[in-house]
Amino acid sequence: MNNLFLNNLAEIKISYSSKIPAKDRHKVTCSRDASEILRLAFEDLEYRESFYILLLNRANQVLGYNMVSLGGISGTITDIRLIFQTALKASSVAIILAHYVKLCIKCITIRVATFNHLKLTKLLRIR
Repeated sequence: MNNLFLNNLAEIKISYSSKIPAKDRHKVTCSRDASEILRLAFEDLEYRESFYILLLNRANQVLGYNMVSLGGISGTITDIRLIFQTALKASSVAIILAHYVKLCIKCITIRVATFNHLKLTKLLRIR
């Protein structure tokens, strides 16, 4: 019975690996820094909207970025659970949210602004 149970059970693996030494990571000190870093990450998608996150450590150094959502011509939908899943996976303490529309980057906020998300960020100690 145990073998049958294990054969029908999926293993979940969570990983994050950075090959960039801490001394070589980009540091975000203002919104312009974040915008310049994100411009490097955005793919050439001038006709589609996308939503990215930039993850930071306690020293405001960039741990990495992730495209959370890729939409159509006039919009994109983002799931907050995917944002926090990625942030937790990378042991991030800060998240910068960015919405990409036709070569225009809008860094929405360095802190997640809505009340429910703010409660969750406080619980998880994410800025």
